[in-house]
Amino acid sequence: MTTTLRLNLRFAAGAAVLAFLLSLSGAVSLWGQVTQVGGTGSPIFYNGSDVGIGTGTSNPAAPLNVVGTGSSNNVAFFDNYGTPSLLGLRRSDGTVSSQSAISSGDILGNLNFQGYDGSIFGSAAAIKAIATQNFTTGGHGTALTFSNVENNGTAVTEIMRIDGVSGYVGIGTTSPQHLLHVAGIIGAEEVIVSSTGADYVFKPDYHLSQLSEVAAYIKENHHLPDIPSEAEVKDKGLSLGEMQAKLLAKVEELTLHMIQAQKENQELRERIAKLESASAEPGGVGAQPLSTPERPEEKR
Repeated sequence: MTTTLRLNLRFAAGAAVLAFLLSLSGAVSLWGQVTQVGGTGSPIFYNGSDVGIGTGTSNPAAPLNVVGTGSSNNVAFFDNYGTPSLLGLRRSDGTVSSQSAISSGDILGNLNFQGYDGSIFGSAAAIKAIATQNFTTGGHGTALTFSNVENNGTAVTEIMRIDGVSGYVGIGTTSPQHLLHVAGIIGAEEVIVSSTGADYVFKPDYHLSQLSEVAAYIKENHHLPDIPSEAEVKDKGLSLGEMQAKLLAKVEELTLHMIQAQKENQELRERIAKLESASAEPGGVGAQPLSTPERPEEKR
């Protein structure tokens, strides 16, 4: 047997009318509608387990199913005064009466964005919180992931993650190895890299290798001194800041070599001019063979 109770509450003229229809048939089914006098209603349904607001049906699609009117972008507000509003997504393992701790890999919450494609509401994007450790009173490690669907596709694919183990941010990778790890090409209008520079090359106690030493090193190792080899770069990658400093050091070393070469060249020119002047004088000696001045070990 089904028992139906109807309750109508009317407030001041022009105000709201609140109506409830309660049906009892083993389970509770509560239907409510709030209307303006002479106006349309906004039905509220409760079928014993689920609540629907504005759904137009007594069978809501979820424990709380809210449907907007389409006349406004606003579907729900959560207001608070004096303190921040909190929208909490909570999970435990186990059951309501016997809860257990979260395990690594559990999805704590999933904010899922869906759109109607003419047939179904299909997933379009998602933000997930995923446990990265077994939860204890001293550890709640969690990763936050961001996913979307590319054009002409239906698969929701993770594109970015804030890792719960390291705190690193990964784009195009699920296991970032650096503070920001991008698995792909980065386009930028400007990049600023902090570096120590290479002014130490110009200090008086810096040992500037002779070019003959550099040539011998290249012949044996097939790369410049203090510069990583091709194999090292392939294996470990390249630090922009460190490499920028090393390349700058090589430019400064080359500058010192050029300064020394210019000095030697000027000395040779002066010696030639003196010899030519002496040979042109009456009774002057003939030109003598020129010897290249010995180049001392260069120290800066």
